[in-house]
Order: sequence, then structure tokens, then C-alpha cells
Amino acid sequence: MGLDAVVPCRCFEDGLLADPPAGIGELVRTPYGELAVRAFEEEGLNDQTAASFSPGAQDALRRFNEWAKAPCAHKWGYAWAEQIGNWAMVREFRSLVGLLGGRARYPHLDALLPSDNEGCLAVDRMPAVRAELEDFYARVMEAQAWALVADGYDAPLFYCVDADISWWRSYRTPEGADVGVLMDSDAVVFIEDGGTGIATRRFVQVWEEPSDQSNERPVRIEFLDRRGTVHLPSPLVHGQRDRVECRVEARTAPFLDDGEYWAGKRLMEGIDAALAVGQPMYWR
Repeated sequence: MGLDAVVPCRCFEDGLLADPPAGIGELVRTPYGELAVRAFEEEGLNDQTAASFSPGAQDALRRFNEWAKAPCAHKWGYAWAEQIGNWAMVREFRSLVGLLGGRARYPHLDALLPSDNEGCLAVDRMPAVRAELEDFYARVMEAQAWALVADGYDAPLFYCVDADISWWRSYRTPEGADVGVLMDSDAVVFIEDGGTGIATRRFVQVWEEPSDQSNERPVRIEFLDRRGTVHLPSPLVHGQRDRVECRVEARTAPFLDDGEYWAGKRLMEGIDAALAVGQPMYWR
């Protein structure tokens, strides 16, 4: 689950669609950017309601849906379509916008991404959004974020942008206790059985002998910046080393994937495609 974006082609507006199924009726463009049959829209016929309609109506819907997969030279009638990211990446994008200037510097980016799979970016807004994205994209490559790193591992294990809680794991110990582990800003927090949590920036993971009752290989977390230990039924850091020291530190752009910030790149590509055809970009 996440946020996709699509840009419809102009084949409907320019009269370049393939012939629709016989007897299907007038085609329209919905407010959501999709091709549809006017009669279906007026009657409320769709995939969710089809069972309550006549067999003839169901067959007409089936034939239209099959045709709509390739109504023109563009698959599904889209000039461009991509996933922007899952919802965690959407929250991360907002956090990065806030970190790099927020509404004061990026008034359009601050409210760009929706909280659900509806709405669109209108063409007349795109030049301003595109200009902000270019500036944001260049700066995000050098943005600092908190990262959990382990000795002997090149890549961060996890990271956290600004004050965003960006990672969570939960465990059930053999004794039946629930342990939650999250990264909150510049600390890793261990929460046992719904307690207030223990925050640490330095700890060591130590392998323990597996119990007779479980094939899991449990570990012991020893805090290095405060007193205390936590026992987990499986490791935070995987590998063959018996002892791994971990710490939270500032890293440059730990959120990049293969050196790329994909959410920003895809948004710019989508806007470029939308401007080229003069169509809005719709959220899905």
C-alpha cells in the first residue's frame, strides 16, 4: 500500500482512442482522470456494485474493462504512471521538506502529497511545484539525518528523519513479554510490555545460546550509555559476529537508495510528463 501517481494521455481528448466495445455508449473522463462510460457512471455500475446489476450490464462492464487496459497506444490510457512510495516514504518526504525549510521555503511542497489516494496536481500549479522540487532535490542529497550504524557494516541499519519515528519492530520473548524497538529522532528506544521505554544512543548486541524450546537465536542488548539490558528472541543486527557495537550518529542522506532519492525523482518525472501533454497528475 502506498501512493501512486498517474498522468492520463490525451488520446481521448484528441480523438485517438481505439473503437470501444459495440453498444457501450458515450465515454467520459471522470474527475479522477479515468476513462469511463457515462451510463455506468450515472447508474453507479462498477466492479464493486456489478453483482446487483443484470447479466447484460455485467457483461458490458467486463467488455469495457478489458478494452480499457489498452484503449490507445498507451497502456491503461496513461502517458506516465509510477509509485511515489509507500506511506512511510510519504511521511518521510514531508519530514524532509520540513527539515530543509518547510512552508517558508517550500510553500507548494509542504502540502503537495495527499494523505489518501485521491486528488490531483493541476497543470497550472506544476511550474511552481517543479521549481521547488529542483531546489529540494539538490539539497536533499546532502541532508543530515540520524542513523543507527553498526561496527563493521558500511550501510546504516536504520535511519530517522528529523523527529519522525521512521522504524519499528516488535518481539515476543519466550517468556511472553512484548518488546517494541523504535528509532525516535536521535535515539533507539526499547519498550518492554508497553512501558515508558528506555532510550539509548550506544549499545552492544551479544549472541546468547539458543534455548531448548526455540530455534530462534536470542540476543542480549547491553546499553553502553546507561545501565541496563534487554533480551530479544532474535537479533536486530544479523550476521555471524558474536558481539556487535551499535550507535546513533548523523549521516548524510542515509535515506538514499542506490544513491537516488526516488520519491523526488519520480515526482519531477511525473510533472514533466504532465506538462508535456497538458494533463493533471492524479494521485492513486
